[in-house]
Amino acid sequence: MDRSDTLNWDKGCWENDTDAEAELLIASDWAPIRAYSDIILKNPESVYGDLMPVLRQSDLRIANLECPLITGESPVWKSGSVLKGDASHVRGLTAVPIDVVTLGNNHVFDHGVDAFAETLELLNDNGIRTVGAGMSVKAAKRPLIIDLHKIRIA
Repeated sequence: MDRSDTLNWDKGCWENDTDAEAELLIASDWAPIRAYSDIILKNPESVYGDLMPVLRQSDLRIANLECPLITGESPVWKSGSVLKGDASHVRGLTAVPIDVVTLGNNHVFDHGVDAFAETLELLNDNGIRTVGAGMSVKAAKRPLIIDLHKIRIA
């Protein structure tokens, strides 16, 4: 179906035949590092401050998880920063809650494939969906499709 005729450039969306609406919030990098590490461990909601009500009013919240969340430490050798968060930092995502994290970035494999697998399992166990990276090329390319308020979002 050619949807170019229903694209509303002023609103930045495709028009549809339903009056269903959903509010999406797309945040940027989320990394519980440096000064934010202890704050998120002690009181995960406090790191968001006045932004928390804005985050919570959205129907779907998406952020880029900029590092693995793991229990151990196994840094890979690379140029540039090697980032990681503790597995307990997942509470900083669930406190909002962040519904989806994108993983296609330059730090998600900073502690290797096993740490990435641990991160995927942790996110899955906490009901956080992922997109953009995976344990295979097929998984990394898999689209994320969410039905929300009679709207299909991909």
